[in-house]
Amino acid sequence: MSSIRVNPYPLPDLLAALADTQQQQNTSSLDLATGTRINKPSDDPAGAAQMVINTAQSSQADTFLRSITSVTGLLPDRRLHAQFGSDCHATCHFAWHRRR
Repeated sequence: MSSIRVNPYPLPDLLAALADTQQQQNTSSLDLATGTRINKPSDDPAGAAQMVINTAQSSQADTFLRSITSVTGLLPDRRLHAQFGSDCHATCHFAWHRRR
């Protein structure tokens, strides 16, 4: 004959299960709200490492673009060359200094 074991104090087990379910719901809500599956490094360590690499590369690209933009602003305007022809060196040079 087999006997069934009944827990006389089920409340702690129920509260623990409820807390686990609440944590899972919070995690799912965060994933939905942010639109990402990695919200902290422990979610996916390899994915988090790749995110760090991507962020660094993105930062380098932004720095490069800012540098190129600032240098481009220092170059003579090609439209002046088109307007005054190939012998517009003095006119273009004057316009370039005036813009600075």
